[in-house]
Amino acid sequence: MTNMEKALDIAAGGAAVLPVDTSGHRLHSVPSRNPRIIKTWFRRWPHAGIAISLGLQPGGESIIAIEIDDSDEAARSVDRIEAKHGAFSPTFKMTRSDGARLLIYKGAPVSYEPTELAPGVRILGSNAFLTVRPARS
Repeated sequence: MTNMEKALDIAAGGAAVLPVDTSGHRLHSVPSRNPRIIKTWFRRWPHAGIAISLGLQPGGESIIAIEIDDSDEAARSVDRIEAKHGAFSPTFKMTRSDGARLLIYKGAPVSYEPTELAPGVRILGSNAFLTVRPARS
């Protein structure tokens, strides 16, 4: 799947996206879920990566991300959290190139600060951008 196709898939799931360069810097200032705009970006920057806009989205919902390190400690933390509260059920999930798992949730509007839930498991802050697919050089 190309980065354009992945960006369109993410946007169809409800998260606004932005193209990013190889340093993770945004190539456009306003995130979008509009397929026409996303296609224009990835035609202009075919090697661009993808960032998701966290927090409040167009339409009033929020996107929340939980990052889980690729470590035994994080796996044990997830096991403890799920044993106590039930299994994570994200809107969609991804794995970054460094092996970290990202659980992406779409829901009611909330604002939140970055928080470590347990060793190796974090909620990422709102009003931030999360690079989910790096740019290709």
